[in-house]
Amino acid sequence: MARLERALALFMVVAWRIARLMRLGRTCPDLDAGLLFERDEWRAAFILNKKKPPKTSPRLNEVVRLGTSEK
Repeated sequence: MARLERALALFMVVAWRIARLMRLGRTCPDLDAGLLFERDEWRAAFILNKKKPPKTSPRLNEVVRLGTSEK
């Protein structure tokens, strides 16, 4: 039971962050992604989608859409 509670606590934090990023991506799409993602995080999103990462921090909406795009 204790292991399940720890796992659920972690999953809730991850779900909260995803929901927050999705909401901000819709309400503030032009926000600098560097404010909410580390450089390696947004670069990884581009690389995983086989796109060349920009040299400067992209817009938040662009990074959020990369994470939800179909492959």
